[in-house]
This record gives sequence, C-alpha cells and structure tokens, in this order.
Amino acid sequence: MSGQPAWLAKTRQWAIRNAWLCPAAAVALAALAFLAFGFSLMAAVLAALFLVCPALIAWGAISEWRHKHSARVRRWIDGGRHAR
Repeated sequence: MSGQPAWLAKTRQWAIRNAWLCPAAAVALAALAFLAFGFSLMAAVLAALFLVCPALIAWGAISEWRHKHSARVRRWIDGGRHAR
C-alpha cells in the first residue's frame, strides 16, 4: 500500500476479511433482545436497532456491485469509449 503504515494495512485487511461478523452478531443480538425482554416494545426497538447494521451492509454491497457492474457493461457496449 502506498505510504500507509503496516498496521493500518493489516487492520483494513482484517476488517475486510471479517466484515461478515457484523450482520451475524447483529442478528444474534436481536434474537437475544427478544429472549431477554420477551415480545415487548423495548425488545422490538432493540431488535430494530441491531438489524440496521446488516441492512446497511447489504444495501451498500448491492449498490456498489450494481454500480461496478453497470459501468463494466457500459464500457463493453461502447467499446471502451467511457472514461473510468
């Protein structure tokens, strides 16, 4: 990596490699909220807050994939006339 400390590069690699932990942990915490508080308003609010993380990650991943895919298709159709 250009001009980055080694620890920062390792931290980024670790974060990319373990990004799946956030959605899995959030779903588990949402389930634990319902187990701890039963089906109440407090548990529903906690579960909703815990499930925002996986929803945002999924939305970001899908939109990024669609953006890259559509740019790749446009370059293929136009014969590479679009600038990257």
